[in-house]
Amino acid sequence: MSILNLPNFINTATGTLLVDTSTTSVSFIDLLTTNIITSAGDTLICRFASQSYNATGNNFFQLLIDGVVYQSGSIRPGTGLTVNCPQGFIKRVSGIIPGNHIVSIQWSVSSSTTGYIRPVSQSTQEFASLVVTEFIPSYTAPITYGLIQTQQLSLSDDTTTSSTSMIDLMTINLSTMGGDLLIYFNSCSSNTKANTSNYFQIVLDSTVYQSGAVNYANTPAVNINLFTKITGLAADKYTVKVQWYTSANVGQIRPIAASGSECAQLLIMEMKY
Repeated sequence: MSILNLPNFINTATGTLLVDTSTTSVSFIDLLTTNIITSAGDTLICRFASQSYNATGNNFFQLLIDGVVYQSGSIRPGTGLTVNCPQGFIKRVSGIIPGNHIVSIQWSVSSSTTGYIRPVSQSTQEFASLVVTEFIPSYTAPITYGLIQTQQLSLSDDTTTSSTSMIDLMTINLSTMGGDLLIYFNSCSSNTKANTSNYFQIVLDSTVYQSGAVNYANTPAVNINLFTKITGLAADKYTVKVQWYTSANVGQIRPIAASGSECAQLLIMEMKY
């Protein structure tokens, strides 16, 4: 059977943290590493999710492919608070040549602190996992099932808002083939003043499909992940937006000025089943 007749998911590789792990390293060290051997596809989608703990400082994370950093971010539960914080990356990387590739997640902590991810002793709270998928971005024959297309956008400029009502943050325009849309949004944002909330929502054309908020509590950045699946769409042109506002002061997402802490990504996948 020709590969053109297959769904365009080609290969996948995963990594899961299975043992309790901690670090005091202030420089990045490996947390999760997986190998994927690419063949026909030239695009990888990398998804990382974790729930970690640090009583007195920051946990920093970065995603690398063959030693090149493609995404980074940080969390901090807050001084003295025994709570866990989530982190998530979603990254689409094109131009991958066929062959063996190493995808890794590295982490580090702020000075004189200890970061923890304990999937054994804190199995209901802490974890880390990595999923890497190779796919063919296009077909020469009509697609009847599988992944049809992906659209990915990362915030590349420092962005702020003082708006107290929803305004556009990220926009993707796409033409669909009548499949379902899986929409992922991830952001690490901050504010110019502590104890202030940033609000986000995913909008398809004029309809809100998912929303959420985070409270900035004097940390470098706070993470939010939104996900929605939209079914029953006709083949047509659509506009997907992420909008945001702040409860007060100035909300911030600064991939340049705060490159180790603040980021935003939007990923859209069209699927047929």
